[in-house]
Amino acid sequence: MTSYTFNESEYEAFQIESARDVVSCSFIVQRSLTPLDLNACEYMLMRRSVFTEEGYRKMCQPSRWSLYTLHLDLPRDMERSLRIAVPYESNRYRTFHLGVASVSEWVYNRDLAPVIVNDIKLANNKMEKLRRYLNVMKLLKLDRHRITSNFIFDSIIHVLFPDCLDSNLVVEFAVTFSFYSWIFYRESPDIVGYVLEHARRIRYNIWASLEYPINACIIFHTTGNIGKLLEYGTVLRTKCCVYMEMLSEFLEVRRIVRRSISERRIFLLIQLLYVFTYNRTSWAELRCIWRSIPDPYLSGKEIYFAFGRVVTSTYFYDLIEYYNSAIVEEYIQIENAAPRSLRHLSRVAVRNILSSNFQLPHGISQLGLGHILESFLKLEC
Repeated sequence: MTSYTFNESEYEAFQIESARDVVSCSFIVQRSLTPLDLNACEYMLMRRSVFTEEGYRKMCQPSRWSLYTLHLDLPRDMERSLRIAVPYESNRYRTFHLGVASVSEWVYNRDLAPVIVNDIKLANNKMEKLRRYLNVMKLLKLDRHRITSNFIFDSIIHVLFPDCLDSNLVVEFAVTFSFYSWIFYRESPDIVGYVLEHARRIRYNIWASLEYPINACIIFHTTGNIGKLLEYGTVLRTKCCVYMEMLSEFLEVRRIVRRSISERRIFLLIQLLYVFTYNRTSWAELRCIWRSIPDPYLSGKEIYFAFGRVVTSTYFYDLIEYYNSAIVEEYIQIENAAPRSLRHLSRVAVRNILSSNFQLPHGISQLGLGHILESFLKLEC
């Protein structure tokens, strides 16, 4: 019978999942960590190497560990590499990478983040502690990984809300730890309004180039945040790709009739179909979106032109009924899309002016228009 041997050191893959794993294998994987090893191990005449089995025994055997820690133990012999041996299972084995080990900083930051968060929560002056730690957390790049960033924001924002009145601190913290992505995973209108209010006070556009907060809330089913987003003038961005990926199994792009329909109208059609298909209970939020835009309501002809040959007739008529009963608040023509009322277009224009000057929503009450018109401008009716 022929036996096969394998040089395990040729296979460089190994997995490190926590800081504990780094410590447990660093004695063999990485360069020596003690002054004793620097003289006895790394500066050899032929080439630099590390102790393997000998060094591992010194660390694991209680009788030798104390001597080795106090630099009183010397190696019995210097081994230049791992032994070549037949593994128990030739097709399933693990080995160490005898080179430069690269460990993601997230391995350390994942365990460090809770320590910093607890220190801030237990501090007497939490705001001052957060100011001092904010730059430290940036240097440690705790904001780079989405899970760690969302954990820090979710933990500390409740320390700030609602008592912290330092708008610069609130906004800097929200921007650093990805408030934009947090609203997709947490439905909390009070927190959303709190952050947007402080951004308004310092006239800061918190969204910048991040264009799809409203659409993302629909996709991630955190539609309860949409009301606050619209209240502070967040603009609906139109791009079909944010919905088409989710509708890929239900609807193919090539089957949508695009002729004579603008890209913006196609987006509104796709958005309606997505909400009706996956999040039908969010009709109130979709109606609020239509209150904030100047676009004519979708006509039955447009909906049929886009989806009539894609969905079943029963599904199509249910979609029409859903849209007309839950979303439409004005009389529309069945055949063609008609312009919105002058009253509605005036509302959109006034809100755009107030939003561009960071006056939404409080600037509405300063116009002196009366309770009914104020409620209308605030998208409440």
